[in-house]
Amino acid sequence: MSKKTVYKDRENAFSLQLKKTDENGVLTVLTSAEMDAITKIEILFKETYYSSEDYATSFDWTTYKATGVVVFKLGLITTIPAGRDKQSELIIYDAANPEGIIWKLLDIKVEEEA
Repeated sequence: MSKKTVYKDRENAFSLQLKKTDENGVLTVLTSAEMDAITKIEILFKETYYSSEDYATSFDWTTYKATGVVVFKLGLITTIPAGRDKQSELIIYDAANPEGIIWKLLDIKVEEEA
């Protein structure tokens, strides 16, 4: 797992391509339709949830939906604290999973300045 570094008050971004295991056990990229079905994305960082509902500009899963990519700009979240969480949870919500699925664990470091 590679560390994702975020700088507070900056628009630096990192992206992730969402993949799932299909019915044949093959790892596949989410389709555009599956990306459209996402209703919310959350990051659990240092015991606090940061949601696309509260910070819409920090979570973008529509621009690159054809390739299954989500872009994160967590530095735009003014309340996110500096520090590192090696077990940050990426949680994806859709109609089939209204309680969310822990999609992946991320190693996220938030720094005060670039």
